[in-house]
Amino acid sequence: MINGKLIGPATAMALALALGACGEKDVEQAETSAEKAAESVSETTREVVDDTQDAMGDAAEATKETWEDTKQAAAEMTDEAADTAKEAWGETKEAGKNAADSAKGAADEAMDATEEAAEKAEAEADKAMGK
Repeated sequence: MINGKLIGPATAMALALALGACGEKDVEQAETSAEKAAESVSETTREVVDDTQDAMGDAAEATKETWEDTKQAAAEMTDEAADTAKEAWGETKEAGKNAADSAKGAADEAMDATEEAAEKAEAEADKAMGK
């Protein structure tokens, strides 16, 4: 604890002595070096900010493109589903028409068979009655 308390003041005193021993030229060089370091940090920070803005712009553009692709794919799927539904409805109507035609054909055949049976029965009855 005592060593830690002594290090701070000792460091400050050494720095003060070093700066006190420096001439005006040394102080100017230190100021120039500090300014250059600050400019370098500022430029690096600007570059990082610019790179970050570019990356954010690229990410936004990629998100927009992905959204557009998703909307396009959804529209195509909707169109395909509608086309499939229309085709299925057409096939269902055709199958229903075919079933109705088959039923009508069967009914016609049954009617013809009934008429033939009635004609035969009438002929047989006439024959039996001697006509």
